[in-house]
Amino acid sequence: MGSLRGRAGWAFSQVLVYGTGGVAFAHFSDAWGFAPGGGHDFTTDDMRVGWTAGGGLEYMIASHWTVRIEGLYADYGSKDVTVVNPTSSLLTGTYTSTFRHTVTTARAALNWKW
Repeated sequence: MGSLRGRAGWAFSQVLVYGTGGVAFAHFSDAWGFAPGGGHDFTTDDMRVGWTAGGGLEYMIASHWTVRIEGLYADYGSKDVTVVNPTSSLLTGTYTSTFRHTVTTARAALNWKW
């Protein structure tokens, strides 16, 4: 999971309050159902691209050092999947599932600026 973001904010003395946003990308593995002998009726591996937005607070603790807390929300969209006659012996027919790909992240950092 990664992102390419810009950020803008307001500085007050040693504090920076900011908003951030941009493009996000992540790898997802989705699975549905249970096949006899293990495994799943449906699996997929996708690299997905979406958007991210969030905000944070950065505080200068020394001339080259800051600490930061940040929250981000990323949305990679959804994927509808239809499985026809899955291999499970207990289930037959056509089944549709929606996989929703979102991630919420909170993080803290110690930064050295040059």
